Amino acid sequence: MPTNVDATPANDPAAEELSNDSIEEAEWNDPVAEALSQAVGAQRDAFADVYGSHLTDYPPGRVVLCVTDLARGRQLAAAAKQAAPGIDLSRLDLYRCSYAERTLTAALDKINAADDQERLLEFPLYSSWLPFLGSERE
Repeated sequence: MPTNVDATPANDPAAEELSNDSIEEAEWNDPVAEALSQAVGAQRDAFADVYGSHLTDYPPGRVVLCVTDLARGRQLAAAAKQAAPGIDLSRLDLYRCSYAERTLTAALDKINAADDQERLLEFPLYSSWLPFLGSERE
C-alpha cells in the first residue's frame, strides 16, 4: 500500500480521489506488457524448478515475475528475450518467493488426493489454492 498518492498522504481523503483517477487513466492490458508476460509464461516449464508465478499489469504496464532464485529468474528473463526479441525486459520486476509453483502444486495434489484428509492434516480442508508468491522485490 503506498504511503503517498501523487505526493498526497494516503490517509488524506484527497488521496482516494487521486488514486481512483490514476486507475481510470491507467492503460490496463498494455500490449507491450502482455507480450512480455506471454514470453515469460512460455518459459514456465523450462524453469519449473524456480518459477513461482507472474502477473501482468500489476501495476499497469509492468509484469511481476516471482522466482525462488533471482539469478535463475534473470536467466528465465534472458531466455524469454531470446525466444521473443521484441519484448521489453525493462518492464519486468523480479521478486523472490519461497516455493516454486511446481513444489506447491505437488503438495496440494498430495493433500487433495489423501483418502483421509482429516487424519493427514488433523483438521478438515474445504478448499485449496496457490497464492501470489512474491515476497521480496529485486
